[in-house]
Amino acid sequence: MEFVEPIRDRRQLEAMKKYLRGTSLRDHALFVLGINSGLRVSDLLNLRVGDVTDSKGRIKERMVVTEQKTGKRKSFAVGASVTKAIAEYLATRPDAKATDPLFESRKGGPLKRARAWEILNGAARAVGIKDRIGVCVK
Repeated sequence: MEFVEPIRDRRQLEAMKKYLRGTSLRDHALFVLGINSGLRVSDLLNLRVGDVTDSKGRIKERMVVTEQKTGKRKSFAVGASVTKAIAEYLATRPDAKATDPLFESRKGGPLKRARAWEILNGAARAVGIKDRIGVCVK
């Protein structure tokens, strides 16, 4: 098992958000949802559009996710920054159905774990973070 250090510096987190928003709204939404929900990357990548939107296509105020690793149900409020990031991203996918993967790869299907790692680590390197990273907002 590899150990990583969480990003604790708010300036670095903001720099990553800015970088990701400039490169991909999908990657920005993935990062913002991840740092605000505390979900593992495997749980983030398993999300469907219907997990974050209601029947009218609005972003839910509260999400409930069954964690893949533990089987436990996790409930959390969705804040304004997450709502904005997901709404901006989903606006680029007007034909997305509730059953479609939330974080879809360019080839179709859900984004793969290795690709998510490449994206987030590439963003970290681009903003000057040299350590092996995880994300923590405490």
